[in-house]
Amino acid sequence: VSTQSTGIQIFLWFFVAMSYYEFNFGWGSIVPNRYLGYLMAAVGELIAYAAAVPLIAFMGRRRAMMFMFAGSAIFYLIAIPEVKFGGGWTLESICCLIGVIFFSGCFSGF
Repeated sequence: VSTQSTGIQIFLWFFVAMSYYEFNFGWGSIVPNRYLGYLMAAVGELIAYAAAVPLIAFMGRRRAMMFMFAGSAIFYLIAIPEVKFGGGWTLESICCLIGVIFFSGCFSGF
């Protein structure tokens, strides 16, 4: 194992862990109902953990991690505009719920 790949792994682990916990501690301010937000996040994590193993087996670990990183970055960018839906839900809250699926998959892939 080279020093360069170890440094990359440390950086990626820190980034994924920081983003994962950012999602988990921010549900009270992202969605209108805190309890519904945590419930939706838990469902998203279950989907991610169930999908991560077959995805890694199909694509390989590196490609699957790149796919999940790219998916989470895309949903971060989609969440930038201020778009409101009914019931107090916004585009940001929906993209964060989908983004937590990608980051939970990354978290479980490491």
